[in-house]
Amino acid sequence: MLPEGAISSQILPVAFYAHGGAFSVGASSDLAHHQVRYLLSKGFAVLSPEYRLAPHVKQSACREDVLDAFIFYQTKLNDVLAKKVHLEAEIFQPRAAVPAYPACLKDGYQDNPTSALEEKLVKNNSEGWKAVQKLFAGRVWCSFKTNSMPLPDDHPRCIWVNSGVKYNCHDSLLWGNPPYPAAANFLDFFGPWFPPTFMLAAEGDSLIPMQHSYDVVEALKKHGVETRVGIGKNAEHGFTEWNPKLWPEGADWWTPIEEGLNWAIAKTVDAKE
Repeated sequence: MLPEGAISSQILPVAFYAHGGAFSVGASSDLAHHQVRYLLSKGFAVLSPEYRLAPHVKQSACREDVLDAFIFYQTKLNDVLAKKVHLEAEIFQPRAAVPAYPACLKDGYQDNPTSALEEKLVKNNSEGWKAVQKLFAGRVWCSFKTNSMPLPDDHPRCIWVNSGVKYNCHDSLLWGNPPYPAAANFLDFFGPWFPPTFMLAAEGDSLIPMQHSYDVVEALKKHGVETRVGIGKNAEHGFTEWNPKLWPEGADWWTPIEEGLNWAIAKTVDAKE
């Protein structure tokens, strides 16, 4: 999507917003929808590919979709949009949150007709597999009947997602697992040429220690990337996928994100004008 009023030869930043996986969002009442609209209002061109959803496709298919989108973004996008805009200043937001990734399988990832999810859960997580079986018993759907979050803890999808995220999650959509060598470390793709990067540390995240966010920031700085960190006071894990109406009263989680985006815009778009 292009911001309103985009003209030929104009320099625009790009936001890459991949989504799918365990849950899907995008209704007008969801935060993801508002984030895209906000980025457009600030002059961003927004790419929003949706990858096929687990568990009814293999994890390799999810990664294949994201990789295809990433390759298109890197090699073909300027050609497609050349007559409309010139995309020079880039901001890329990688987001790898596909759960139940078969990172711990004894023989590594095997791309065969048996779903990797089934291989992992049958052996190591019987409750998770029972939950997935309930999903397969009827029509598989990866959204909600209403825009309410969170679902009850005993909901089959929640059992599947929670067990996968806690024990089997492996952020390797673009690197790390076959056919990508282990030496293809994510941070090797960063350097002083990479755009200024903003990181939000969620203070109330019960799944990922807050220190990990700071560790990523320090690693980026060591690779020469200009980086800024913001604090989401009492912000919980995954809050950006909640309906904002379900945020606790008084939660001000959007402000540090907005400040970080404005900082990135000033460092890229404004600096080139």
